[in-house]
Amino acid sequence: MNNTICELLVRASKLLRECGLDEKADWFDERCSVLRQVPFDSKDSAVILDEIDNAIAGMGSFVDMPLSPKSDQLTVQQARDEQWELAEAIGTAIEKIKTQ
Repeated sequence: MNNTICELLVRASKLLRECGLDEKADWFDERCSVLRQVPFDSKDSAVILDEIDNAIAGMGSFVDMPLSPKSDQLTVQQARDEQWELAEAIGTAIEKIKTQ
């Protein structure tokens, strides 16, 4: 399941980079890297998942970031749609892990 979350985090990172938010993207990349290094059912994994979960929704979170793509390959609406889709998918994946 950590692989699923990492795949979603990579997508979120790419979206953020597309919108010029490299520092935010780096944070998602770092969380993915750490998550891949710790055992799936460990306390460390739970802490990282909580960090990710807290960073996804709420004031100042991933869904709260105003996205403005820097290229013509993605419209603002497409970026926002993907932002919400990713937030929901990441939240759902984390919830599934927590209820196992």
